[in-house]
Amino acid sequence: AAWSPDGRRIVMTLADGDSLGLYVVNADGSDRHLLYRSGGHDTYPSWSRDGRRIVFASDSGGHSDIYVIDSSGRNPRQLTRDSGRHTYPTWSPDGRRIAFNSNRAGTWQVFAMNADGSDQRQLTHTTTSEWNPEWSPDGNWIVFESTRNKRGADDIYLMRADGTGERR
Repeated sequence: AAWSPDGRRIVMTLADGDSLGLYVVNADGSDRHLLYRSGGHDTYPSWSRDGRRIVFASDSGGHSDIYVIDSSGRNPRQLTRDSGRHTYPTWSPDGRRIAFNSNRAGTWQVFAMNADGSDQRQLTHTTTSEWNPEWSPDGNWIVFESTRNKRGADDIYLMRADGTGERR
């Protein structure tokens, strides 16, 4: 689930038969309605800062890809198209970039792309799993989880938005 920028609505994933669809509900729990359902699993929604778009992951095309949709539920657009699986999309504060996870490099890594799907770049480069990216409020940093320590527990890492300056 994710709050709308104005704090009045929540977008969430709910089971709907054999699929998972995106629903919007008012913050007080009223007026729950279907926003989008592809027939697959539509998950990990995130609002753009201006509240006009929602980015999410969907496996409706056979494997998990990143999509963006208008907050009205119209105009879904697929942003990732390679053979990897892609999850955990999140908007940069200025709405220009989206950070996400992909296993296209062999293990789960953090990537970022422009909001239209162009300029996809791998930001982390490890042999362990890196996931669940989230932007800092100023858009200069990305925080993420990692299994680099190999102790069976995740650590939190921070890096600049271009992938440099990583630190635990």
